[in-house]
This record gives sequence, C-alpha cells and structure tokens, in this order.
Amino acid sequence: MSDRIKEIEEQIVLAKDDYDRIDLRNEMAWELRLSDIKQSLSIAEETYQSARILNYNKGMAAALRTQANAHQALYQFDLSFQKGIESLEHYRSINDKQGEASAIALLGRNSFLLGDFENALKYYLLSLQIRELLKDTSGIVSMYTNVGNIYGIKKDYSNALNYFLKGLEMGKSIPDSQSKAIILGNIGSVYGLRKEFDKALEYYFECMKLTEGSKANNDYTPNYANIAEAFLMQGKLIEAEKYYAKSLLLAESTGNKVGEALSLLGFGSTYIKLKSLDKALACLEKALGIAPAYTDKNILAEIYLALSELYVQKEDYAKALDYHKKFYSEKEQLFTEEAEKKTQNLLILHQVETLKKESEEHRISNDELKKLNEEIENSNRRIMESIDYAKHIQDSILPHATSLKQYFPDSFVFQKPKDIISGDFFWMYEKENEVLLAAVDCTGHGVSGALMSVVANSLLSQVTANQWMPNPSFILNELNHYMQRTLAAHDESGLRDSMDIAMCSINKTKNELLFAGAHNPLYLFSDGLLTEYKGDTISMGNSAVAKFTNHRIKLKKGDCLYIFTDGFADQKGGHLRKKFYYEPFKNLLLDIHTEPMDKQKALLDKTMYEWMGNELQIDDMLIIGIRI
Repeated sequence: MSDRIKEIEEQIVLAKDDYDRIDLRNEMAWELRLSDIKQSLSIAEETYQSARILNYNKGMAAALRTQANAHQALYQFDLSFQKGIESLEHYRSINDKQGEASAIALLGRNSFLLGDFENALKYYLLSLQIRELLKDTSGIVSMYTNVGNIYGIKKDYSNALNYFLKGLEMGKSIPDSQSKAIILGNIGSVYGLRKEFDKALEYYFECMKLTEGSKANNDYTPNYANIAEAFLMQGKLIEAEKYYAKSLLLAESTGNKVGEALSLLGFGSTYIKLKSLDKALACLEKALGIAPAYTDKNILAEIYLALSELYVQKEDYAKALDYHKKFYSEKEQLFTEEAEKKTQNLLILHQVETLKKESEEHRISNDELKKLNEEIENSNRRIMESIDYAKHIQDSILPHATSLKQYFPDSFVFQKPKDIISGDFFWMYEKENEVLLAAVDCTGHGVSGALMSVVANSLLSQVTANQWMPNPSFILNELNHYMQRTLAAHDESGLRDSMDIAMCSINKTKNELLFAGAHNPLYLFSDGLLTEYKGDTISMGNSAVAKFTNHRIKLKKGDCLYIFTDGFADQKGGHLRKKFYYEPFKNLLLDIHTEPMDKQKALLDKTMYEWMGNELQIDDMLIIGIRI
C-alpha cells in the first residue's frame, strides 16, 4: 500500500461530511488504478452509488471516469465508453472543463485501442482545444503526444513530427522528465521509420540521458533496443550488439519479459549478420522459450522468421522450411484474429454511437437540469445537515472510545456505522476501581437505531446511578425492567424496541471479570486458547420475566477479551456473497490477538474492507478489544 493511500484512508476517517468523504474515496480509487485495477473499480462503483444518493455530480463524474479507466484496462471497451460518456455529461453539467477534457481524452484512448484512429484523433484534438483554453501545460503536452502517435500510425510522419516537436518545446517548462523521454523516443521512432537513422539516434540518445540510471528506466527498456536497431539498420553491428546487451540486462533486472524476448530476437538477428550462427541460435531459442507466454503473435512470428533465415545459412533447408511455415501460420492466425477483433470493435463502436444518440434524445436542457440539480442538492444538504447535527448530539451523549484507553491503554473500539449515525454503541462506567463495559446493539440502524441508542444510554446511566452494583446480570435485569416500563408505555404500533448487549465488569485490583449478555457473547484468549462465554438467549425489552446469568472469570496479565455486536459476522461478502460468520471471526481473532490492539483494529478494518468488496454494508459494526 502506497504512502498516499494510507494518507487518504486517514483523511477519510477525519472527513467533515459525506461530500468530502466521496471526494477522498474517488482520489483513492484513481490512485489505485496503477497498482490494483480491480480494487480501483470496486471503490469507484461503491463511491458512485454514495454520490448518486446525494445527487453529487462532481462525485459521480469522478467515480464514472475511474470506472471507465478500469474497464478500459480490462479491455471492456463497451462499458468503458458507456461510463466515459456518462462521466462527460456530469462534468459538463457542472461546467468542469478540466474534468470534461479528461473524460474526452479517455474516450479518445478507447477509440485508439479499438483501432478507430479517426475518432481517436477527433477526441484528442477536442481535449487539446479545452486544455489550451485552460492553459493546462501538462495536459497539452500529453495530447500533443497522443495526436502525434496517431499521425505516426497513419504514416503521416510530417504531422507526427510537428506535434511531437511542439510537445517537446512546451514540455521544457514542466519538470516531468518521463513525458519528455516519451516524446524524444517517439521522435526517434518517426525518424527511424523515415530511415533517417542518424536523426533517430540523436533523439534516442537524448531520451537515454533522461532515463538511464533513473527509476523510470524500467519503462524505457525499448530505448536501448531502438538504438541497437538503428545501428543494425546502418550495418554498425558491434554497436548494435553493445546496445542489445544493455537492453537485455535491463529487461532481465526489471522482469520485463517482452523486453527480454525482443532483445534476444535483436541479438539473434545481429549474430546472423555477424555469421556467429551458434550464438544466434542460442539467443533465438531462448527468445522462443519466452515469447509464447509473454508476447503477441507478431513477435513470435518474427522469431520464427529469424530462425528460418538462420537455418538457410546453416544449409539445413528442412528446418528452414519448417520455421518458415510456422512464420506464415502465425501471420495467418494474426490476420484472422485481427479481422475478428476489427468486427468486434465495429460492433462496440456502433453501440457507442447508439448510446450517444440516446443520451442526446433524453437530455434535459442545461437550464432545467441546473435548476433541478440545485433543488435536489439543497434538499440533500438540508437532510445531511440534520443528520450531522444528530450525530453531533449522539457523540456528545455517548462515551468516547478514547476514555477506554485511560483504564486499559492496550485496547481498541472498532466502530463502523452502516449510516452516518449508529444503533450500535460502546458504553462505559467506572467507580471504586470497577470498570463496567458494554457493547450494545439497538433495534435498527441509522436514525431509528441512533435514537434508540440515546434512550439505552440514558437507561443504563439511570440504572447505575440509582443503585451502584458492579454486577452485569443485576444491571441487565434492571435495564430490562426499565425498558419494559419506559418503552411499552409508549408502544402503540405493535412493534417492540429491543437491544442485544454484552456487558462485563472488570475489577483491576482482583484481576477478576463478571460477564452477562443478552444474545451476545464474550471471547477470552488466554495462553493462546479461546474460551467463549455465551450470553442468555433473551433480547432486552422483549421479556418481562428475563433473568440474566453471570459468568465469573479469573484474569491474568496478557489475557485478551472481546465483546461485540453481530454486524461484523453477519456482513455479506466474498466471491460467494455469503455472511462472514462467527467461526471465521473467531479464527481471525485467534490469528491477530497477539498483535498490539491498535494494529488489531487496523487488521479488522482491512479484513472487512476486503471481504465486502462491492457489497453494501448491511448493519452497524462494533467490536471492543482489551488486553489485561
């Protein structure tokens, strides 16, 4: 995990509202696109849903752009176009020109990868036009490069050079050496295609100065190969051999298998010209061992062709003919696959055009859309302000997790509300060297659960204030009676409010613990062994004759105890979309209980994040952990 991802995670926890949280999660998804594309897509899809609920156009636009980028990387071009077009519409609705230019460039990249170079050129030029208005130097350089690449493919080398040179000139004002190196390499390639090898080498060596010895040189393994090829085409075989050696060494050191196969192919071709046929054969056979698994059919075909030429020189015409047949077979398959791919690409492009037409037909006028969005955003903002204020009230009434560390420094409270406000809450009371702790799960979640949590906290405080007795079963019995009298008196709906609870009293002098629970248990790890103390199968407030049972437990230094609600174990996820369940939860705690408590909390959060994937959270979660 990168340092920036860790920073964003910390910022998400401290975010002042859902809008900031959405912006940060969008930033995280975009940051992950280079290291974990599937996780990037998953976070972007989840963030889009959150933004859609708030009708937050900026958040939806960014999430859709990341989704489009991910689908592109996964070669799902129809989905990439769909999300890209939707992203573009959202950016336009809020007049975000930078976002609009970015979305258009992404559509251009889709067209480029599908071989639709005319539309790719149109998209890139349109993105360039916007970036020029914004004076976005970095973006302009990027678009010059993309446009130059398309002209190069179209064999319009004059226009290709024109755009590359403009990009190189403008790039002088930015510190991005990687972009400059790409442009220099591209200019060299164009001169190489024009068979102006001295000019090509001039730019390749300029590129090499920027990349040699830098962290970026992994990306420029081909530059050494380009230099070697230019020397090979000039008949300067010793120089070619020298730079193919550099190319191969760099490819091997960075694990670049494609670069390794290409370098070995170049070596083989050089040795054939040098009449070192045994060396050539060794290189080409090694390339042949790599190519099928890591490269495309073009490279494999070129290896077969080089082997055919080698065996002609060895006067082994049977093998020469065999490899020539393999060369033609690969080319034939390549032609068939290219034809099928082109047909598939045309179908995708047809779907895109249909999508664009449908989008135009259903578009509301900009003024109406803006007015409607403002009304919805104002309404949502008022709702969010009310909820945020409710959270402020809840936070001011309920105990804070930091108070637990005053009595148990190696402890944590892991709390993950389903909504902004929660029906699960941590409760604590200390008196006469006895610490009472409870993990409480009230009926419902969100607003209804939060209201119930305030009532439950008030009742717990009332019970302990009226008669101090650090006895969990006594407190739960009294709490049940209070709930029967308080809530039943106001119950006209036929529905009954209730709560599940795990409560313990810890005497720090005697190192002794009393536990009682309504449905929820206590887990104790001592000497690496887990003991489960089960709560009674009674829900608070739903039984007038409930009698709760105490468990008396002797503690020793290093013991770890956990009380919790059911949200973690009940959360659906994984590839089968099933609940996490309690046995895996026990095993998880067994695996991590020797770690410091703060690290355990982070591991629980990480495990649940990975388990949920694309699933929505279904309930509030609360886990309290203490090391004695």
